Amino acid sequence: MLCFFFITVFFAALAGNHEVMDELYYHKGAVDSVHGVASNVEHPPLVKLLMGASIATIGDYWLGWRLVSIISGLVSVAFVYLIGRLYFSERLATFCSALCCLSLVFVFLGSFGM
Repeated sequence: MLCFFFITVFFAALAGNHEVMDELYYHKGAVDSVHGVASNVEHPPLVKLLMGASIATIGDYWLGWRLVSIISGLVSVAFVYLIGRLYFSERLATFCSALCCLSLVFVFLGSFGM
């Protein structure tokens, strides 16, 4: 699981301090939520509030924008393992969580602040 964290941070760092895809909107909304201003209300507020808390804690740079998504990706891999372990064997649960970690779509979307 630690390996997945480093891979995800690597992909998140590739974009650097440039917003990609929906980060253009979520980053602005997160910074506005830190300052108590409601902006782009068509997007869900929870993501903007969590990104805003991360930006307020870490700083307004690429890791501050994306840390919440990276942690959510790690937690979801753990949940895939636990659900697999609950219904199937440990071997199959490990296989399912490994497949989740190897999915490029999962890694890319888990490393951007959206």
